[in-house]
Amino acid sequence: MPKTLIVGIQDLDSNLSGPGLRVYQHLNCIPNATYYNVGNKIPWSKLSLLQKIKFMLIKFTFKHEIYSTYHYSDARAKALYEYIRLTSPDIIILSELWSYRYLYVIQDYICDYSACVKVIADLHNMESNLQEEIMINSKGLAKLVNKYRLYLIKRIENLLFNSVCEIWVCSKDDYQSYTKSDIYF
Repeated sequence: MPKTLIVGIQDLDSNLSGPGLRVYQHLNCIPNATYYNVGNKIPWSKLSLLQKIKFMLIKFTFKHEIYSTYHYSDARAKALYEYIRLTSPDIIILSELWSYRYLYVIQDYICDYSACVKVIADLHNMESNLQEEIMINSKGLAKLVNKYRLYLIKRIENLLFNSVCEIWVCSKDDYQSYTKSDIYF
């Protein structure tokens, strides 16, 4: 039976709505599945001054980058790599768009060990579609910032589409939005 590893930023102990609930459902429906949480936030008091400044700049400019930047650390990436090495999963599911920064860890493992691992991105929502709606309803400087956010989100989605075996979304509407968008499968 294949071993499945789900990698995400959700704390399943405190968040069983939206993406957390979806991960919980996967764990209960996919035999031999485990969850690795890369999203435990670093306590504010433990961040360096440079990290705090970077986070504040990101927070006020690129709202959606918060999730991927704030939840990423080199230490977590190394720990994830070691966990993957020790457990040798056959399938790895990246849960949510915002865990994309850990895709490189998975790719490094596959290259280092010539592993045959199926990588799946479970994106839950069409984030670029949601961001486009926000941009359309914005005015002035907010419209410009939201247009740049849309650009960043589409870049992340393209990266995932070109790097994984499968893309999962929650609904037929999201699927149709992806197939109609300028994101390439």
